[in-house]
Amino acid sequence: MVLQARPQAEGIGIGFSPTMLQGARERLAGRANVTIIEHDLDNPLAEIGRFDAVVSGFAIHHCEHARKRSLYEEIFQRLNPAGV
Repeated sequence: MVLQARPQAEGIGIGFSPTMLQGARERLAGRANVTIIEHDLDNPLAEIGRFDAVVSGFAIHHCEHARKRSLYEEIFQRLNPAGV
């Protein structure tokens, strides 16, 4: 949905499910502006850059409540000053 609204955007997709990762890779094949990374969100985020926006569709709700809180802190730390 983000790419439909902003086709020029660069993005990183993060997921853990092999099925979801494969589906994302197939849907986004040929898009040089998107990178798909396998990562379990129960573990701390890697240093993969700073972002103007972070969007979650189906991933964060699977985390335990305490991890959700720490994950949001990690996300906030990776946002650019005007990021959302």
